[in-house]
Amino acid sequence: MTETTQQSPLLEMSELFADLPISVCADIVSMARTRDYLCRQVMFLAGGRTKETLLLTDGRAKITQVGESGTEVILRLTAPGEMIGEVGLVPGHRHSSTAVALQEWISPMPY
Repeated sequence: MTETTQQSPLLEMSELFADLPISVCADIVSMARTRDYLCRQVMFLAGGRTKETLLLTDGRAKITQVGESGTEVILRLTAPGEMIGEVGLVPGHRHSSTAVALQEWISPMPY
């Protein structure tokens, strides 16, 4: 695997890489880039165009939707190794939820 994968064993354990040959994983990781978010920074908004899927390699994020009464509903709290955002990007698809960083300097890798 590439240096990026060697730096984070979470990449190898992620469902994104399940059942893929090492060479394919290395190709995917070689195209990824790390992005840092500050605490409470929005990672993406519900209704926004889906441009990438994020693999959380550090920190935590809160995934929410707005309920019928207009209040925030927490769908899940993510941990390192989890994917954030819709998988299987389709042109014109939009996010069904909002993701917000819960800690300083979380580092997802967009794919």
